[in-house]
Amino acid sequence: MRPWKPRLEKIGTAEVARRPISLEERPLTRYLEGKFLHRRDRFTAWVEVDRKPFLAHLPNPGRLGELLKPGAMVLLLEGEDPKRKTPFELSFTVSDGELVSLDSRLPNRIFGEAVEKRMLREFQGWRIARREPRIDRRRLDFQLVNEADGRIRYVEVKSCTLVRDGVALFPDAPTERGRRHVEELMRMRRLGFESSIVFIVQRRAEIFRVNASLDPRFADTLGRAEGEGVGIYAYRAAVNPQGYEITGRIPASIG
Repeated sequence: MRPWKPRLEKIGTAEVARRPISLEERPLTRYLEGKFLHRRDRFTAWVEVDRKPFLAHLPNPGRLGELLKPGAMVLLLEGEDPKRKTPFELSFTVSDGELVSLDSRLPNRIFGEAVEKRMLREFQGWRIARREPRIDRRRLDFQLVNEADGRIRYVEVKSCTLVRDGVALFPDAPTERGRRHVEELMRMRRLGFESSIVFIVQRRAEIFRVNASLDPRFADTLGRAEGEGVGIYAYRAAVNPQGYEITGRIPASIG
């Protein structure tokens, strides 16, 4: 099995080719090029490497229908745990000439590091107090504390990989779980805490919009949350096998 070698002139963009601020400890030699075959379930998929089929872990329960099509080129990360049932993890695919991360865990790491390094103007003066704080029977992604006055702010982070004609859309499938997260943010707001939802767009996009035609209940809940003072932010992130960085905030259209 030959390791994947970057071919930025073929599949990269200016964002991808730039040196990222945050480097993950993942040598490029650990990535292999493969072909997506089909999905077995929410967290596993069949891929082809050197003309042989393998079952790979897919760290993303989303539908990903516009990204993972049969025959799509994918980058696989070799597993290091010999007890693991799947030898590979699906990390990236290529869509419209750009690398797209398939790891739904990554946006939380991107946001968390950006807050710690004070890279986001809207979150400057805040530090992370807790990750995945439990609130009654539910969890949100972050609890922040204001360094000046001790105010508490709850944040939920969502991964957005569906982009059409420069418009980032969330969700890519109906999400009752996501709607409940927004409801929880509204509840925290009513209790006197600050709350925000952050969409990390892992592709080139100029604007973010809620995918109301696909999930009207989520869209309605998000619209009510905005009216109650829940902050809604969308940030574009450049992600590639060498690292990641937030490249800027984009407008979020909820109505």
